[in-house]
Parts: sequence; C-alpha cells; structure tokens
Amino acid sequence: MPESYRYRPLSGPNRIRALELESGVRKSSALRGKLIEIDLSVEPQKRPSYEALSYVWGSIKGDRPIVCEGKEILVTQNCEAALRQLRYRHQKRLLWIDVICIDQSNTPERNHQVEMMRQTYRGATHVRIWLGSPSVDRSFLALRLSLKTSEAVFNILPRPWDTELHEFGADIILHLLILPYLVFLRPYKAHDAISRSPWFERIWTIQEVSFSRAATVHYGSIACEWDTFSNLLLGSDTSVFRVHDEDLRNLYSLRVSTRGIANDAKIGGWQGLEGRSYRDIREPHDIADSLYYTKATDPNDKIFGIYGILLLMDVNIAPPDYSKSVAEIYTETISAIFKTTLTFRFRHVFNPLENRHGLASWVPDWTASNRQNFGRSPRVDRLSASKDTAAFNIEQQQGTKLHVKGIIIDHVDGVGLAFPVAANTLSDAQVSAVLLSWREISKRVERSFIDLRPADREVESLNMLAHIMFRDALAIMITGKEMNVAALQEWLVHEKRTTEIPGLFPSRNGEDSKLSSYQFDSYVRPGWEGQKVFKTRSNQLAMAGSPTSVGDAVVLVAGSDVPLVVRPCGRDYMYIGPTYFPGAMLGEMWPDTVVRERFQLRDLTIV
Repeated sequence: MPESYRYRPLSGPNRIRALELESGVRKSSALRGKLIEIDLSVEPQKRPSYEALSYVWGSIKGDRPIVCEGKEILVTQNCEAALRQLRYRHQKRLLWIDVICIDQSNTPERNHQVEMMRQTYRGATHVRIWLGSPSVDRSFLALRLSLKTSEAVFNILPRPWDTELHEFGADIILHLLILPYLVFLRPYKAHDAISRSPWFERIWTIQEVSFSRAATVHYGSIACEWDTFSNLLLGSDTSVFRVHDEDLRNLYSLRVSTRGIANDAKIGGWQGLEGRSYRDIREPHDIADSLYYTKATDPNDKIFGIYGILLLMDVNIAPPDYSKSVAEIYTETISAIFKTTLTFRFRHVFNPLENRHGLASWVPDWTASNRQNFGRSPRVDRLSASKDTAAFNIEQQQGTKLHVKGIIIDHVDGVGLAFPVAANTLSDAQVSAVLLSWREISKRVERSFIDLRPADREVESLNMLAHIMFRDALAIMITGKEMNVAALQEWLVHEKRTTEIPGLFPSRNGEDSKLSSYQFDSYVRPGWEGQKVFKTRSNQLAMAGSPTSVGDAVVLVAGSDVPLVVRPCGRDYMYIGPTYFPGAMLGEMWPDTVVRERFQLRDLTIV
C-alpha cells in the first residue's frame, strides 16, 4: 500500500501550496503532481500563476488516490473527476484545491488558510467551478449548444443593458437561435440537473466565486463564463433558462450579489435591472438570513465560509478557529453583526425543545432546516416597529446575555394551532383544522364592542383575522378592495388549497374576483408556515411562530424593526420569535410624544 503524503509546514504566514498537475494524454491515466509553495505577498507578475478549483467534496472522506511526489493523497470522486477534466494533455497545470493544498490534519494551518481564503481566490488568475459529471445524452448535447449560443449572444450585445427593451430583445434572439435545440433535443433534463447541482448549496462556494477575478462554470465538458451562466439562470420571466424555484434563486442571487461586494461593484448593474426578481445582498443581516439556504458538513463552516465577505462589510468578526464550539462561533458572529449595523433583525424562531447546540435564544441556529417564514412576506422588510431607533449600548455586548432597551406592550392570552411547514404535502383536513382554530381564536376577540350584536362582533373579528392572515402579502393585488367576510368565513369552513377562493376580494364594479391557488401558494401560504394566530389580553389578534404560548409577552425593542414575542424567565426573558402585530409594525406604539405616558422604555435582558 502506497505511503501517505506527509505535509511540510508552510515557510511563511502569506504562503499557500498549489498542485502542479502533470499532463495526461489519456483521461484514465493516473493523476500525478507535486506541491509547490506560493508567496501571496509577492507581486502577481513575480510569482507563479495558478488557478483555483471551486467544487463540492461529495463525501466526507476521500478514497481516490493522487500520486504526489511519490506518495499518496486521497481525494473524493468528485474532486478526481474535476482534475481529470481540467488536466492538460501536453503540459502541466498549476491548481489550488483545498483538500490537497491544505493539511487537513493540522488545525492551526486550517484556521490560518481559511482566514486567507479571500487572498487565495483573489490571487488566482481564474476560478474553475466544477458542477459535476453529467451523463452524455441528447439533453446534455442540447444544453451544450444552447449555452454556447447564449454565451455568443451575450458577448456580442453591448453591456450594461440599461433598459428592459434590451433585455427583452436578447431573450427574443435567444429563443429564435435556440428554438431548434428546444424542439428537437429538449435540454430541460440537463438544465434541471445543472441548476440543482450541490455546488450552489455549499457554503464555501459563495466566497470562492465572489473573490474570483474571472470564473468559468464546468459541467463535464461544457464550459461557460460565470457571468453569462448566472445571468441566464437569474434572467427575466422570458429567459429560456430562468430558474423559478425560490430557494434556488436565493442561492444563485447570493453569489451574484456577494461577487459585486467583493469586487467593490455597485449591487445591481445589468443583473439588477428592474424586473429581475432576485434578492440583492446589501448588508450583513442579508448574509446572515441567507445562511439557512446553504449547507456545510461542519456547522462552523457556515460562518468561516463567509468570513471574507463579512470582513468586506466591516463586520469585526473573530478569525476562524475550529477549536471553538458552534455556540461560541454563532454568538460571536451575530453579536458582531449587531455591533456593525446597530440594529437587530430578528427573523428566526426559537424552540427551547430543539436547541441542539446550546445557543442563547436570541442567537440564530443557521443549521436549522425547518426555518420558519416570517420574512417571506414581500413587504416585511420595510417595517420599523422601533421607528429606526438604533440599539442601545450594543457595542458593549458580551457573552450570552443580550441587554436591550424595550417596552412590553401586551401579553399572549390564547393561541391557535400552528400552520404546518410544507403544508402542500398535507391533507385538506389537517390544514383546515388549523384555519378553523384561527377562526375560533378570532371569535374570542370582542375589542370592547359591548354594544354590538354577536353577529356584528363575528364580522369584526373576522375582519381582524383577515388582516392578520393576509397582511401585506397581497397588497398589490387587493389595493382599494375590502375583504368579503362572508367568503372568508365560508372558506375557513371548507378550505381547499388547490381551489380558488371565490369572492374574497370583490372589485368595485361588482365583478367577482378570486384568490387563485397560485396566488395562495406563492404569496399567502409561505407566510403562514410555522406560524399561529394568537389573542392578547387587550383583545388584539396577531401572528407569531409555533412555540408562542399563553403567558408570553409582546415587546418592542430599540433597534428591532419588528415586535418580538418573549417568555419570562425569572427576571430575564427568553426570545421566542418575531410577531406580526397590527398597530405596532410601523412604530405606532413606539414611545414618543403621543404615547410616552402609556409606555416607558426599560432595561430587558434576553437569555
């Protein structure tokens, strides 16, 4: 059995290793090479030029050998496939590959090399993005021809495109040129496979493409410039290759936007044309929110994988240290973001029964796969419950206790059932039971309408429920329209997610309007998943995450754009989650000259 390669310590703090990959005429021939040191502190023209590989390991432990200086380094199958595809036939190629060029058994070296990742990828002349090895079939060949044609069109047309007409014109040209491929070869299978590559979920690939000076996507023998590839996938609604899945688009847009940040470019440009519905990354909170969509074998890599990006955004984050626990790393990171922005943007829901890493309640668990969707409503990020007030003394934050200034505005007095996550996989009866429980909670709200008849109270409570349920999600479609309470009541009793809701938003000319199943699944249901309707002691209806219980308090916190649900824990409070609380979302209840007599800011400690 060949002897394993033994790494020699790097001879300086600014040095990296690179693999000098020997040529190979046959693709099946053994992979051979040697490791050389490169000093990144030396001017680029005076040091060897190298390229960097961005890929997914595919498995935790490698089992495919590379012969390095007569010894053996084991890599994963996906890494081996990438090296075989990138290896030149008649000359050597200098490549940086993390699993080969970093001594994975040396924790101090790993810490330092991860800290240097920005310089490593910025120093590469080119980043090669490996999306995997496809099966060569008719669909693959069609995708190859289509991408090459698209690349040619984008290279010919002038950029940046400053009008939607240019964008639409490019789509028309592409449709005409690619039509034969679409009709006869059907590239959709290969397109779906490439768009769902695990590369897009891997946390490390964010900064790998963001810090690149130039990048090319490789899918087997297909090669396409990254800028062209990303513009095709994030294009307009008429684009041939546009990806429609929201989570996938978030993963793509995360890389597009962070690359703009890394290259000191204005976020937007021709990728940010009006009409392109992807999410721009504009501040550290956006980066933190996007971590839920990514994957990492080591939970700490969720942070280390964006270390360089956060530094560029002036977040004073501690250097990578694999000896620290997940709780330490996540607490330090969110604290650093709070101190940089002087704001809180609480979007996670804390369930004390599912605290796998021993986190303080106010620290997000970015490893959670069942994230809840308070932030999915289109207008939720325009809120200002504390009237844009900065967090008090946040720069002094230390440890696991979060000291804030806030006011308690109400207490939870009754709760409905939680709407299931991924409710489209459940039966109508299961979902209807939740909605009926929401209706029962709303019926308990009287709002001091003592002089009203019970029937009138029912109408008033249903109006309140409708406001909670639909909030801003359909604001564009229902502007100027009143909720048809009778239609809502009928729908709550006979709810069918796949059917239309007739008469819910009647138009002013008397014509019947319907909430389609598409509108419901796209705009309404995502904002309900994991949420429940609750009633307060002051007869207010609101919506919050599933852990919300009777006795919890509703608070406004300086620096937070949304009200929060917290749970008393002795003299302190446990954070539960954000709440949609009508009458407080835009700062109406924040202490000022109007309401100062009713509410006073006080010191609150969240644990």
